[in-house]
Amino acid sequence: MEYQNPKIKKAQNSIIIIDDYIKDTVLLKDIEDDPNFFPKSMGENPRQLLSGNIYHNDNASVFSPWMFWDGWWRSPCDTVKKRLVKAIWEDNLPCDLDEIVGFEYWTRTYNPGQYLPTHLDEDTFVYEKNGEFRCPMIGAVYYAHFQVDENVYPGVLEIHPGRVDVDTVKQYLLSTTQEDPHTMTHLKKYYKPTGKRDIITYRPNRVIFFDAGRILHGTTPSGENSQRFIVGINVWHKDDPPSGHEEKLFFVE
Repeated sequence: MEYQNPKIKKAQNSIIIIDDYIKDTVLLKDIEDDPNFFPKSMGENPRQLLSGNIYHNDNASVFSPWMFWDGWWRSPCDTVKKRLVKAIWEDNLPCDLDEIVGFEYWTRTYNPGQYLPTHLDEDTFVYEKNGEFRCPMIGAVYYAHFQVDENVYPGVLEIHPGRVDVDTVKQYLLSTTQEDPHTMTHLKKYYKPTGKRDIITYRPNRVIFFDAGRILHGTTPSGENSQRFIVGINVWHKDDPPSGHEEKLFFVE
């Protein structure tokens, strides 16, 4: 949906990068000390996101689910991950709290050679169910504060400038039998050549705010001996909520 709130529109048309973001040393230490904060790995396949819900099944070889929280103003901020969500979004939401239905969030550990293909963030549950495309209002990517050896290459985030016409994508999906939304040939017209993409380096304690559901993005492979520890957080508006919340499909801490 298109939002009329000018603050939301401004946020959706911006890419904001903030370094050394989390100042709360207690939170940073708690992230370090939590053995379950990040998964040990995302498996052996170099290409991630082979399907939208591949890590959401607790019987899968890798369990790193899509999580959901309705926000600190509605329920306790009682886990380390929720505290990070609050720290990232409390001062950066582009609308009033009562407009937000909640936060979808996940953690990932990418090992050498692994990468995310070019994609849009979406409601993976509704797509899997009936091929419908639904996307969050705004998103953020946070890179963990763990130090990176200057001699390794952890890969970069590539953002394709320009926003995708969501209505066109929705119509396309309704008319195709293609199974993988992350490789939709219809989106290739929005791809930019390598030299025209915005390149964002993986840097510890860096946060990136952007319209993850309407701006194509992906990563290059992690280099030898490198790891990326990533938290993704999408904000969903009450007027366009994710089906996983409505149908209680998200994992809730």
